[in-house]
Amino acid sequence: MAASDPTPEQRIATLEERLAYLEFSQEEQARVQAELQQENQALTRQIEWLHGRLRALEAAAGDGSAGGQDIPEPPPPHY
Repeated sequence: MAASDPTPEQRIATLEERLAYLEFSQEEQARVQAELQQENQALTRQIEWLHGRLRALEAAAGDGSAGGQDIPEPPPPHY
């Protein structure tokens, strides 16, 4: 065993510290994932509401197509 080699106790302490860090990282990732899932669900509900609103507006336009007769078509893109 060389003079610079860690003792078994030092090696155990180092491994315990690494394990604690990995556990903390895993908990933090789980927390962030839960937050993102909640945000995703909220955005999904908003999209569903907007989709329903769009369908209602299309139905109110009478012909059921996107946009009405009174809305002009945008000009073609200029490249």
